[in-house]
Amino acid sequence: MRAHWFASATGPNRATTPNTRGATAVEVALLVPVLVLVAAMACALWRLSWAQSQLNAAAAAGARYISLHPYSGNTDALAADLVAADMATAGLYCTSLAVNVSHEVPYVSASASCTVQLRDLLVPGLPASITLRATATELLDTFREQP
Repeated sequence: MRAHWFASATGPNRATTPNTRGATAVEVALLVPVLVLVAAMACALWRLSWAQSQLNAAAAAGARYISLHPYSGNTDALAADLVAADMATAGLYCTSLAVNVSHEVPYVSASASCTVQLRDLLVPGLPASITLRATATELLDTFREQP
């Protein structure tokens, strides 16, 4: 008489081996949607972090422009145009871009907000758009000549 553990260890036996036919197809069918969702969430997080980085750089460029040209008549409008051009150069297109400039001597600051679209990622539960904000402050160049 053979032991039960020995019989199952020596080869397949229909009485002791469970039927695993099709198990791989079921596992793949369950895992692929989860992996696609994780990849889409990674793309969304990358897009948001990249957009925030570009917005920070654009706000810093606007504040730096204002600090170098504080006494021009249309500095605020030029700084806003500079922020918009910097965002377009980086390839970040906002559905709504707002730039606010404030002068608090001896500092100037530029604040920018950008609405980034996420609806093309098709991630369930993710909003269609997110508004990002950035503020940069620069010290006025006090040794610069005034016109």
